[in-house]
Amino acid sequence: MEELLVETEHYSVADNLMAFCALSGMTQREIARASGLPEATISRWCTGVVTRPRPALLRTVSEALGVPYEHFVSPDAGYAHALALVNETKACLSK
Repeated sequence: MEELLVETEHYSVADNLMAFCALSGMTQREIARASGLPEATISRWCTGVVTRPRPALLRTVSEALGVPYEHFVSPDAGYAHALALVNETKACLSK
């Protein structure tokens, strides 16, 4: 049974995806290539045209970005949370 994504006022796949794109330094085209998905699909997610992508496809993108899937679908995974995670990771890698 496939998981359901629930949109709330605090959660947006587009916001989370754009945050992780920015933080990873990858373009939509690069994410599309890395994930094997069409660039148009990534674009529709980033622009909010598609607000509830299929979880299996979103997992593919999360793997391409190296971000846990849960961070895309968590209500707490907005830009500030994403930035904190990246900073935490960078701090760990620099030790």
